[in-house]
Amino acid sequence: EEIKRLLSETYDFETKRVVWMFGYGSLISPDSPPHGLSEDQKKQIIPYWLKKQAGYRRVWNYRHGPVGINAFGLEKVPQGKDGAMNIAGCIYPMDYEKASDLFSFREEGYELLLMDADYFEPMHPDYTLPRGTGYLWMCGEPIKNPVEGISDSDLSCKRHNPTADSPILQSYLDTVLEGALRFSTAGRGHVDGMNFAAAILLSTAGWNYPWYNDRLLAGRPWSYLPNYELIDGLLSTCPASRDAFIHRYRTAMESVSSKIPMFEQEMRATKRWADKFYFTAPVRPPSEFTSDTSLSEDLDDSSLTSPLIASDDDDFEENHHTVHDLTRYEF
Repeated sequence: EEIKRLLSETYDFETKRVVWMFGYGSLISPDSPPHGLSEDQKKQIIPYWLKKQAGYRRVWNYRHGPVGINAFGLEKVPQGKDGAMNIAGCIYPMDYEKASDLFSFREEGYELLLMDADYFEPMHPDYTLPRGTGYLWMCGEPIKNPVEGISDSDLSCKRHNPTADSPILQSYLDTVLEGALRFSTAGRGHVDGMNFAAAILLSTAGWNYPWYNDRLLAGRPWSYLPNYELIDGLLSTCPASRDAFIHRYRTAMESVSSKIPMFEQEMRATKRWADKFYFTAPVRPPSEFTSDTSLSEDLDDSSLTSPLIASDDDDFEENHHTVHDLTRYEF
């Protein structure tokens, strides 16, 4: 109720000097919030969609050359071309001065994008942007070096796909997905947080690049990351990431070639579950559903099984735990 009260206040920049932001990467995590958020502002971090009508897709294209990391960034889809996607993320309010600092330091290297509020859609109808919000601040495309032909060697060029020395890092993904999993509905467990995490993965493209499992104690991840099995289960079943997950490098950037056949078998065993879970309501914006029932007729099962225990049996849905079809989030 307190969050609803805060969101119900009409937006007035002149009085509060606050801007609304949209985060779609590490800013989602409660362990990695923007510096300077007040306690009330932290309470208003809520899941939201950036609609595909905005003309962007989320990809792996931000390179921080000196430290060797590749992170999420946006990519503008040319007008008239397919590929724009609904992007799952979070909105939150932030003091104007702190927001300006954010793009000068932590998010340095991204273009500042001001996006009209009409391009956003709430994941839960009770938690929406305050009335009068005209646009949101967000990280746009990473900065590209204007000199053609030298982007690979110029550290000032931030727009670059993952490479062996600037790979996708599992620790970065863990930060993002742990942030998504914290959203839960009272009495329903963490399954709705799983839907949010799944929506983030499904609305991310460009996974087929070097991917490094840099977790602390990667061989014993349960020691410090209790959700590791759920996170890996989502990554290994999501249609966007599952092929790349099979080839994820282990510690020291070595291939897990001896395990690839096992991973491929597991992917085949979970494909039926995954194709149902990732293309049903919890991981797509409500506005994407119309009177067309072709999808629901194709995926008409009333329950879905856990990706971690799925089997090839025709009746596996009757023999295993159920993942409920949740469409709303409580905060």
